Amino acid sequence: MKSLIILIWLLFGQSEDPKYIIINDILYKIPESEIANMKSINNIQEKDITIFKFDKDSCFLSSIEWIRIPSIKAQSNDPYIKYRAKTTPLFILDDKFIDTEYIYQNDIQSIEPLHVDKAISKYGCKGLNPIFILRLQNGKKIQSKPVGAGAPKFSQVTSKSLKQGDDEFTIIGKTKGFKDNTMLYFKKAESGSLRDNLDSTLVINNSFTFKGTVSEPCQYYIHTGYTGWEGQPPESFYRVTFFVNNSTIYLNDYIGNLKYSKISGSQLQNDNNEFNEMNYTNDATLDSINMVFMKLTPSDSVERKILGERSRKNYQAGIQLSMDFIKTHPASLISVWLLNIYKTSWGREKTKVFFNEFESQIQNTSYGKSVSEYIKQKKVARVGDHFVDIELKNLNGVIVKLSSLEGKYILLDFWSAYCGPCRKEHPDLLKLYNQYRKKGFEIYAVSLDEKKESWQQAVMDDKINWITVSDLKGTTACEAAMIYGVSGIPKSYLIDREGKIIAQDIRGEDLANKLKEIFNPK
Repeated sequence: MKSLIILIWLLFGQSEDPKYIIINDILYKIPESEIANMKSINNIQEKDITIFKFDKDSCFLSSIEWIRIPSIKAQSNDPYIKYRAKTTPLFILDDKFIDTEYIYQNDIQSIEPLHVDKAISKYGCKGLNPIFILRLQNGKKIQSKPVGAGAPKFSQVTSKSLKQGDDEFTIIGKTKGFKDNTMLYFKKAESGSLRDNLDSTLVINNSFTFKGTVSEPCQYYIHTGYTGWEGQPPESFYRVTFFVNNSTIYLNDYIGNLKYSKISGSQLQNDNNEFNEMNYTNDATLDSINMVFMKLTPSDSVERKILGERSRKNYQAGIQLSMDFIKTHPASLISVWLLNIYKTSWGREKTKVFFNEFESQIQNTSYGKSVSEYIKQKKVARVGDHFVDIELKNLNGVIVKLSSLEGKYILLDFWSAYCGPCRKEHPDLLKLYNQYRKKGFEIYAVSLDEKKESWQQAVMDDKINWITVSDLKGTTACEAAMIYGVSGIPKSYLIDREGKIIAQDIRGEDLANKLKEIFNPK
């Protein structure tokens, strides 16, 4: 038996962390077993290995090995290409690291890569990144302000290994006030944990890069890392949301909080910037309201009501700004993205008018297809009508129909694991549910998550004991959300014993008073 346990542990229990190593002049992050195998295959001896040591206080590594394998060509036959680590090209002028945004392209006389051993010997951990030595023409100098379009583009000043194909993106980022070796993460802008990242990289000299490919342009996050949820991430958490297409994208975080970074590099980025500038004041106000709201307790009912009303007004203002943008930018992907968000707020007829103004290329995007599905949807639910039935699977994969609860008072609640305000309400909702469930009160909660793990964890953490179901399609693609006009959450409807929808967006103290009126009449 003991031998069997040891065998199982050897087969499944062991895991190994990848190790940084430099092969030729490229930085890799390879599992140690792979490195050992590589050394064996290529007959690498101890004498063939150079070890660089670093000051632990200034580097995320204490040491790194550097080996040469002439048979591995960087561009053609690199068997370890999937293990290449993300690096940030750095530039030196007159023995100082500089930002190329302050140099005119035409002022550059030459650009030479600094050999990796010299780079590490002189600049320590920074030398793990490609370093280039710039020389300017006689009489030319670095400018005191960014030179804009005249600055050298990345692909013009780096080696062939950094060139980009038509089917990939490169994000070149500049930050302000970030410490060297700060880790940044890259993920798709969808519901789910901020731990579900696609890539990560280090900030060096307030610079960073990401590379990859996307099947079609859509939204992504770059963020500073966050493992919990607790309503909202802490104030030290930074994130920027932007569109990524297969192009070179420049991100200038001139404030130092990522969120209000200037994005450039294509017409898509220009359109996104234009909309963000239109919506800046409204968005900043909503941020302020949410920060205050999340610090309130359930007993702060008056303050919560006032802030809720202010938030709704700003939300409506944002809807109008989005409509104005769509009207003037029918050829922009940003327009169909906005239409997909607000389609249920505007209704099918108005949505159809906007949609028909788009070119087929825009209509056939994933955002456009979601809008098209909504336009085709004939069912609609309104206050005063009988509810429209929903049948979705619970966490155990069992289909639960909304109609199975007919004859009870039902709170139809749309929520998600990533929705801080939704989850702030769960403790009070749990009290109400336990108080009135035996009297005929039920909750049918539709999760708008896209990942089952996030949904399941939220149910466990919040001790949810009512019915919760989902199709894991998210807010804009969930059929039930389309039928019930959900464009933002939390969103809820109260249904009476006869199946009539008698109220919407009723929560907190208002819901408590309504249930008291129903079940404990004077």
